[in-house]
Amino acid sequence: MRGPIPDKPRNRPTVPEVREMIERFYAKPGNDSGGVLHAALDDGNLRNVYLKAYQKSKCVQTDRDAMAIVEALLAMTSTQRRKVYSTFGRSGYCMAEQTHDHPLNEVR
Repeated sequence: MRGPIPDKPRNRPTVPEVREMIERFYAKPGNDSGGVLHAALDDGNLRNVYLKAYQKSKCVQTDRDAMAIVEALLAMTSTQRRKVYSTFGRSGYCMAEQTHDHPLNEVR
């Protein structure tokens, strides 16, 4: 059995919880293609460097739901993030190009 991951909280969000947050976010008017989180949610830019940049973005800071999603994703492991992305991607939300160059395809 693995131990705790040092830079991640023990009570990090689950994949179903974050997926539900993202589904509610997409349902908001104007967010059908990811809204202010388009590059993360639709394009799969879920690495820490991108998510931390979102935290500093005024557009995200003024959208409580977007900020909650970013914070939840940052608390997750990279494996959890890939599961979230592949889960909502398969249900029709993700519009990302599925090529071998896609940032998440290398670890699927």
